[in-house]
Amino acid sequence: MIKNLSFRLYLNTFCIVAIIFYIFSCNSNSQNDDIGQTGMEVISEIKQIYENYNFKTQILVASIRHPIHVKEAALFGADIATVPYKVYESMFKHALTDVGIKRFLDDWDKLQKDLKKR
Repeated sequence: MIKNLSFRLYLNTFCIVAIIFYIFSCNSNSQNDDIGQTGMEVISEIKQIYENYNFKTQILVASIRHPIHVKEAALFGADIATVPYKVYESMFKHALTDVGIKRFLDDWDKLQKDLKKR
């Protein structure tokens, strides 16, 4: 039986979750941010506690709002992250990539015009 428990409480709660052998513990990342805690710092602390005591409970990061949360969830060792499509889509966009593509296409167009003149 797979058990999932979602809490927006304190680190002690996540210790209890791990001790009673839940498979997933879920931290609502952005909701912690909303109440003045750093949501991803909580994820890091949960991961550290679970590693210290060799708990097998997996960490699910929920309420991700931007690509930095995704990167931090991966860096801190979260097992699962629920990523909204809007955030997933924005992970493929970068201002410098857009500028680089535009420059390349402009250069390509210029080259084509120069070749036609010859």
